[in-house]
Amino acid sequence: MNISYVGDLTRPHMARARAELWSHLEGEGLLFLDLGEVEEVDSAGAALLSLFGRELEKRGRALRLTGASDPVRQTLDLFPFEIREVESSSTKESLLYRI
Repeated sequence: MNISYVGDLTRPHMARARAELWSHLEGEGLLFLDLGEVEEVDSAGAALLSLFGRELEKRGRALRLTGASDPVRQTLDLFPFEIREVESSSTKESLLYRI
């Protein structure tokens, strides 16, 4: 399943972000989350992504983050996620395991 998040993943936006992400918990297989329209992530946003990844993992699924800008990647790099870069001919993805 492919979904996109539009907006910032920062403390003031957590309620909306959580509601939107949690609406996609059900299903099977990988969930690709496109962060191409996200300009800013703070510690609350990073924690939310981590929690979302763990919730998916409980359901036998995994989360792949795609399209993140360099500033978003740099912010996520500050947190102890296990992230593996996945290269393809058309995109660079990160597979988010857990914090």
